[in-house]
Amino acid sequence: MRRRLADWLRTHDAPDDDVELVVLACSEAVANAVEHGSPDGEVQVSAAVRDGRVHLEVHDAGRWDDSPSEPYRGHGLRLIRRAMNHVRISTDAGTVVRMERALR
Repeated sequence: MRRRLADWLRTHDAPDDDVELVVLACSEAVANAVEHGSPDGEVQVSAAVRDGRVHLEVHDAGRWDDSPSEPYRGHGLRLIRRAMNHVRISTDAGTVVRMERALR
């Protein structure tokens, strides 16, 4: 997923710095979905570039859990928020992480 996303971003002339940050954010969201998502482990990732912005969506059928994680874990969402300009999480039908970043 990381390699395919990076290659795809480069086809949209995304600078290397942006590619690295977007891939990191998406990878963290996918890792969370795999670990905490639906029992079948299915995760859907979609991406689009519109008006100079990359839009990502990571969706799983699991339920959101706000309980605190272990002290040495639980930094993925913070990384996602630092790497992306906008992050929204929807928990109505599974968990959907929507992320957006302006490409330089």
